[in-house]
Amino acid sequence: MKKAFAPVDLHPGAPADEWSGDLGCGAQYFSQQAVGRLFSRLRHRIDTSLKFPGAVEDRARGLWNRATGVR
Repeated sequence: MKKAFAPVDLHPGAPADEWSGDLGCGAQYFSQQAVGRLFSRLRHRIDTSLKFPGAVEDRARGLWNRATGVR
């Protein structure tokens, strides 16, 4: 089974897959779609003057370092 189509979130408010309409599919969590959704939920600001990879690279590195204990 492909992870993109597997249900990973059973919450009734989970995002719907744009093709199937199924709620909580892996594609909504293991993809670029998830990045925008998670950033907005975490209330992170993205510098819109930068291209997307440059805007999030330092912040992503910091979040990863804090999550893994890497300094």
